[in-house]
Amino acid sequence: MRSGRTGLLVVVGLVLTLLGGCVGDGRAELNRAGWTADGDVVLVKEGFYEDPTLWIGRPGGRLEGVPVGGVCSISMVTAVFPLPAPRIGLAVLCGGNNPRVMFASFDPNTRRAEPLASVSTARLVPMSNYFGAAWSESSRSAFIDYITVGCYGIGTVVDGQVRPLDVTVPLPGGAVDLASALPPVDGPGCTARVLANGPSLSPDERYLAFFLHVCDPVCYGMMATAKGAVGIGEEWRLVVQDRVTGRVDVAGVRYRRPHDVAVTDDGRLVINVRYGDAAGLHQCRITACDTPTLLASGLFSSPNVRPDGAQIVAVKPRATEPTYLPLAR
Repeated sequence: MRSGRTGLLVVVGLVLTLLGGCVGDGRAELNRAGWTADGDVVLVKEGFYEDPTLWIGRPGGRLEGVPVGGVCSISMVTAVFPLPAPRIGLAVLCGGNNPRVMFASFDPNTRRAEPLASVSTARLVPMSNYFGAAWSESSRSAFIDYITVGCYGIGTVVDGQVRPLDVTVPLPGGAVDLASALPPVDGPGCTARVLANGPSLSPDERYLAFFLHVCDPVCYGMMATAKGAVGIGEEWRLVVQDRVTGRVDVAGVRYRRPHDVAVTDDGRLVINVRYGDAAGLHQCRITACDTPTLLASGLFSSPNVRPDGAQIVAVKPRATEPTYLPLAR
């Protein structure tokens, strides 16, 4: 990010370095990125043995640092999502005596957090975990990634429990009901017909997008001593559900190594995958995603669409500054 100005601000005894268009504390790496409802960028930096810090402001302008240590004990931010101003939505991994994934509404002015939903991680079997993904403010529900003994799934958080996503996906070999075909959330194994990961909602919450892997004939999880998860290097399909009409679209092309997807209100998609020989961020539309356009090569995480759909922000591994990319209409 280009910058020619540097400023210094003291707020309530905390010295924050505010750089014109850059993030203060260049030593800490970026972990996640997102947007506020009014188009400010939100960058998450985490250092060793330090609480995460949110850097908030206009892209290319001055960003203000706000610690989020008060959200929960030993927290790591896994997702950022917009909420009505001035609040910012966060999904965090909480440790201490109450380990859990929590979706929270965070006010950067008061530094107070209001829990929205949570699920305990205290009794998960080995090689299993939850990760924060997407939040629907209109339905007050959370979509979450889970891994159970080496298999990926997507669930919804209901009353502190994770239930496999209830969506029927039309496929060439016949429709698949994910509620019964995904791996069990808390079982000792993970035999399943399909795997799913990377749920994302459009800013207006109309579209739910995610990746789907079909197993032949079924998926089996890794042994406890094995590394990695099933299906990560295999072929995955991109699925988009219109949550208003109920229509589900599945791209004909298949991708490898899916990481994230972001979707705009008007049906444009940014997918973080390997397509052909190119790994990186690709753009396409819901109904025309068989030949996506490469936006940027390389490894990325946390791609998020600005609420007006004009720009995305993403994070490269070990980067201290974000990557901004314009989106074509």
